[in-house]
Amino acid sequence: MLGFSLLGLVTALGTGAPPQPHLALTVESSAPPGCVDDAVIWAQVHSLTGATRVDREATMSAAVEVVASAGGYAAKIELRAPDYREHRALEAQDCAVLSRAIAVVVAVGLDPVMVASRTQPEVEPVATPVPLPATSEPSPPRPEATVAPVATRTPDADVAAASTEPALEAGVRLGLGVGGLVLPGAGVGLGVAPWLGSARVHGRLALQYWVPRTRALPAFDDAGATIQLAAVGARVCGNLERGRWRFPLCGGADVGAMVGRGSGPGLAVARRATAAWVAIVVQPGVELAVGPRVGLWAAFEGAISVLRPQFHLEGGGTLHHAGRFGPRALFGIVIHNRRTIL
Repeated sequence: MLGFSLLGLVTALGTGAPPQPHLALTVESSAPPGCVDDAVIWAQVHSLTGATRVDREATMSAAVEVVASAGGYAAKIELRAPDYREHRALEAQDCAVLSRAIAVVVAVGLDPVMVASRTQPEVEPVATPVPLPATSEPSPPRPEATVAPVATRTPDADVAAASTEPALEAGVRLGLGVGGLVLPGAGVGLGVAPWLGSARVHGRLALQYWVPRTRALPAFDDAGATIQLAAVGARVCGNLERGRWRFPLCGGADVGAMVGRGSGPGLAVARRATAAWVAIVVQPGVELAVGPRVGLWAAFEGAISVLRPQFHLEGGGTLHHAGRFGPRALFGIVIHNRRTIL
């Protein structure tokens, strides 16, 4: 994979002359050399915009990722400015063609007027017939004047077609978890989390079920209780993205029902009790794209209990008091609608 950033700046210099764009360019590459080259991209952008190269004070940037694909090569471009942002995706069979296409997209984002002025149609001059001197002899028939065909020059006739990333992302996370302290001992949970938002921020609805766990008092070996938890929560997540990797950091709250039921032969009657549980949740995680619409994810979730229910055995004391902090390790798959270049 190849990743690099292109930064662009357009400023007005003096008066009476058109403003000259400035472009700051940096490259970070881990791919074999010779595919998409820094110097080639810069030269093509310069030829289209007349931009001069600077190192700082850029007000527009372009982050580009280039990878090999089934059809040849693919690039993912993100153009940014203080009041402008756009995602573009390009594909081409030839790496040089893709390089020129990237330069065209960046140049248009930097200075579209200059690009248009430098790609005006070029018309070849038309030959004007020269009049023949007067003579008494009949003049031979003169050939009709012909007009040369108009040649239109474009930056690249074979520029790959571009497609726009979906403005609104959506998907669902399916996962398993291992956690403890909120319920007695360590146990396993199941989770489903549909989500909706943008590439940078999205919201989730988290549905979790933690399987029953048994707790008994030392003085009552033949009597105890099984306790389980079902919860629904809301999360707001900020995302950092790097190629196929995404790093969400989420925060929110869970509200659930903790259900306990007496168990064991020592109980005359097995009663059932339900209590509310509320917690604040922090969840950093990581996601790896493994297909165009599928990814793997893992996260650490910390649940800080705000409302901590207690369960008692009649005549035997407290069976369980929900933990103040519940650590959880979560992992699973995510299915989404966003376009991922592999």
